[in-house]
Amino acid sequence: MSEKPFEEIAVSFFKEKLGSKLKSCEIKPRVKSKGLVTVTVSSSIAKEVVTSFLEKFSEKGAKLSTISGVDFGKTLGLVYHITVDGEGVIVNVKVDDLTRTSPEAETLSDVIPAAAFMEREVHDLFGIKFRGHPSLKRWVLVETWPEGAYPLRKDFKQER
Repeated sequence: MSEKPFEEIAVSFFKEKLGSKLKSCEIKPRVKSKGLVTVTVSSSIAKEVVTSFLEKFSEKGAKLSTISGVDFGKTLGLVYHITVDGEGVIVNVKVDDLTRTSPEAETLSDVIPAAAFMEREVHDLFGIKFRGHPSLKRWVLVETWPEGAYPLRKDFKQER
């Protein structure tokens, strides 16, 4: 009997680790590679979820690929994109509960130094602050860009 597909192993990991704290978890098929696992959690536990997954599956090549900001309309969010190179699987840890007025999440930069640059980009484009980040100075936008104007938010209005 063969081992379960990695996507199912990942889903089991999240269900066991998070229990009722897990908002959703699903496997989506992909055309040119193995599956995509998408898990949705609250911002209060995102850092723990991402770091514990990376630690558990480091021997399979799990690594943080990037962090995306998302504007869901009523709320803002983040997607932590994790590639598991040894399995050809992508795991997306989604956060969908950041307020529009004061969006904040815990930084990953203290655990994953490269996350500092990803978080600076998200901060520039969406205005999401990362608590504990060493320096959220501009990364993508020019220094003269207007404070409080976030170009990838749905409500952004460009002045002419």
